[in-house]
Amino acid sequence: MATDGWQGGMKDVLKAFLTTGVVQIVNILSGIMLARILLVEGRGELAAATLWPTVVAALGTLAIHESITYHLSRKTAPENTVLFSALVLVAGLSVLASAVAFITVDVALAGYKSDVVTAARYCIAFIPLNYAGLCLVGMFQGAMRLDDWNILRAFVHVAYTVLIGLFYLAGWGTPVGMVFAMLLANGLLIVVAMVRAAPRGWLRPSRPLVVREVAGFGLRAHAGSVVQALAERVDQMFISVMIGSTGLGLYVVAVTVARLVAVPAATLSSLALTKIANGITPVARQDLFALYLRVTLALVLPAMVLVMGFAGLILSIFFGPAFAAAKPVAMVLAVAMFLLGFKLVLAAGFKGLGRPLVPARGELAGLLCSVVSLAVLMPLYGLFGAAIAAVLAQAAGLVYMMIDGRRSLDRSWADLLRPRVDDVRMVVDQLRALRNGGRGP
Repeated sequence: MATDGWQGGMKDVLKAFLTTGVVQIVNILSGIMLARILLVEGRGELAAATLWPTVVAALGTLAIHESITYHLSRKTAPENTVLFSALVLVAGLSVLASAVAFITVDVALAGYKSDVVTAARYCIAFIPLNYAGLCLVGMFQGAMRLDDWNILRAFVHVAYTVLIGLFYLAGWGTPVGMVFAMLLANGLLIVVAMVRAAPRGWLRPSRPLVVREVAGFGLRAHAGSVVQALAERVDQMFISVMIGSTGLGLYVVAVTVARLVAVPAATLSSLALTKIANGITPVARQDLFALYLRVTLALVLPAMVLVMGFAGLILSIFFGPAFAAAKPVAMVLAVAMFLLGFKLVLAAGFKGLGRPLVPARGELAGLLCSVVSLAVLMPLYGLFGAAIAAVLAQAAGLVYMMIDGRRSLDRSWADLLRPRVDDVRMVVDQLRALRNGGRGP
């Protein structure tokens, strides 16, 4: 049955939601701390310093972590073979991406203060740390060690938040200090992940490697990942160059508030790839894909309404009056995050069905729309124009992905997305089963 894959993973879904809730709360706390410590201009300077190295990092991953998840889900090779093959790939990618980032930072931040450029150069060390961390965390997701996966993906955010406070108390409450806090948090993640991976034999050297296989899926999925990374940051890239640190500081806080809308979808998308890829038959995989999409819509739509209604209150209470101007931007971005959330699950589903180029082409359409929209709207409306451009870009990518992906499905979108009574009954039954200790409704 289609719901078997969902029902069998109901506990996983609820645990993932709990973890995502913790991550989101911690991220909000860290965002508040950074805003209070650095104020508008300093928050923008930190965003500018971390923006370009993290963009280059995203462009250079070749989606190896997604390839790890896919290959372990399909059991194409032993775990340690997949991991070491991935690490060989990312070692070379780290060197290349770091060199590109160094050049990019000097060009993109030419008009910023010297300490912002210095912070950005330090941030380049994030690239190898991030690649290694993605590989290790992806192992736990692909191997369905979801308790460890949840712990690790929460750990780095908690560690960063704690380190922000410690660095501030130590007198290092500057953009440079916050960059070092981020690097240390990612380094600690690698250590913890290795400790958890070692008893399972994943760190045991392996020969022969399956570099070609791991790189193959990664390359096919990477086109979408590259475009997605650019699409998610192109607005901030435009703002950092055209408006400067103060505008960027307001915008990143607005994004932080609006991103609450996409929390449920982010959780479901991370589970959808593994669950759908594990489907026994093509029909079962498509049924599960449809179920994830319907549940996503049922969750992100009310989340969008709530965030739009309370955006001003959230900003005034938690971030302070200095960020009040971000309210209209946050409200518009909430719509963009609604579209993004649905698109995240859609993209994960197509990857789970073995169609990674469908989201790649959709993201490309969204990116092209974003660049054109930003070029037209930002000179006219500033930050508000950037937010409108984000909505248009997400809508364009989503529509194109649905049109392009229809050929890979046996049913119409109307049939796939039509709400079903069984959906509600299934969720209620699983909640009762959890209340009864997993013994059944």
